[in-house]
Amino acid sequence: MHAPTVHEPSPELLPNLTTSQRVNYPVFGDSPVFKCPHCQAVTVFDVSEFDEPPRDFPELAAFDKASRTLRARGCGFRDFDCEGCGRAVRVVYGIFEFVMSSYVFIPEQVLIGAPRR
Repeated sequence: MHAPTVHEPSPELLPNLTTSQRVNYPVFGDSPVFKCPHCQAVTVFDVSEFDEPPRDFPELAAFDKASRTLRARGCGFRDFDCEGCGRAVRVVYGIFEFVMSSYVFIPEQVLIGAPRR
């Protein structure tokens, strides 16, 4: 199994990042999207303060290893497939609670697996 490619969050990969008055970092808007650098497909995904059970896919161990440090700091993540080429994608994000039960989500890392289609 090939190691995933690891990317810093950028407007090219996460085109609808917004600015926040609460933190000095780009944050996800209401409907986060991923734009695949390989096939240019746009995939909508969800972010939440709650953990999601990991998906069962071949890159899981490599994704876990590559994002271990961020997850140990309490970052959340979402795993999904690219709508175009089927690559496994993991978006890792920080969770900032600015008032009780109100959050902003700060992208930290994007991991992209090998093509499947």
